[in-house]
Amino acid sequence: MKKNRILAVVAATLLCMPAASTTFAEDHQHTWDQGVWTWRSNTSAYVTLTCTEDGAKQLSAGKITVSQQPATCTEPGKTIYTASTLFDGKTYTDSREVVTSQATGHNWKVSGWTWSDDNSQATVTVTCQNNTSEVRTLNAEVRSDVVEEPTCVDEGKTTYTATAKDPETGKSYVTFKNVTTPINPDGHAFETGTWKWNEDHSKAQYIATCLLCGKEVPFDATLTQTVTKEPTCTEEGEANFKATAILDAADPEDTTVQDETTGAIKALGHDWQQPTFTWNADKTKATATFVCARDKSHTKVVDAVVTSKVTKEPTASTTGEKVLTATVTLDGKTYSENQTLSLDKAAKSSSVSNKQATKATRVDTVDTGINTLTGVYASVAAISAGLFVTLRKSKK
Repeated sequence: MKKNRILAVVAATLLCMPAASTTFAEDHQHTWDQGVWTWRSNTSAYVTLTCTEDGAKQLSAGKITVSQQPATCTEPGKTIYTASTLFDGKTYTDSREVVTSQATGHNWKVSGWTWSDDNSQATVTVTCQNNTSEVRTLNAEVRSDVVEEPTCVDEGKTTYTATAKDPETGKSYVTFKNVTTPINPDGHAFETGTWKWNEDHSKAQYIATCLLCGKEVPFDATLTQTVTKEPTCTEEGEANFKATAILDAADPEDTTVQDETTGAIKALGHDWQQPTFTWNADKTKATATFVCARDKSHTKVVDAVVTSKVTKEPTASTTGEKVLTATVTLDGKTYSENQTLSLDKAAKSSSVSNKQATKATRVDTVDTGINTLTGVYASVAAISAGLFVTLRKSKK
């Protein structure tokens, strides 16, 4: 009905409009511009055409159509009036818009939530109810609250709360998610236990018993000690020992247990320094004297094993060398000292007997480092010579 009334008004207006005016000569071909429209009202309009050569012409709108553009979330509602007229084979048109209602604005509603696998992240999807093609995704902040801790016999429960705030509207969207957590094999409830120390008090454990499943669980303790008597190299000391164990690292204040005891501290044992070697006059024997670094009055004398090695053979023109090594072992550690001796030049002799004697002397020198056998061989040679002379005289 409203549309019919508008059309009736348009028709009445057209009937009442004056005839088109002409202000130019008709003796040439006109070239008209695009025209300028004038609206008297929403239902009455005319266009003024101007010739590029001369004159102008006014034409009333041949018809005016009316269309409606409904309001959207972002655009207002409008009535659009379109005037048109046909002149000289060309149609001229113009439109005007009249706002009839304000933009509706978005009406966002939650269409779904999406959670990450570990429930640490979440997003919400919102859809405009006025225009379902308008869809947005908002990131949420997630908070987790443990409602029930899982134990060694029962499952637990955690509530995750996701909150997403729309920066455009300031509106917040909130959702909750309850998640069952599996049984925790280590989720014991301890109330009692016993302490276990090793013999030298260097280690302690608290053996806790679970009230739920009865399992005994050991907890290694951290130790501190206060020395009441210092140990020496040979005598034990004494100390107070304190052990501290934490049964739940997440709640150390309420799950810390302690124990104290007294006991002996091991004797330190000797800390032997590098020994001093003492050799006898002929270098055939040696001893090593050790002094303890902790107590200079603690000493120890150990007989050494002496070995020798010829490093340079003597010749008729040059002396030789022999290295003597004294070696001792104390508390699993070996110490040694070397002495270098000079060997006499080799004796010159043309006889076989002298060469053999010299060879014997040289071997003796290698084995013992002294010439003790040289005299023995000389004595034997002298006796042999005497017997030879005696025998010769007897034969005569």
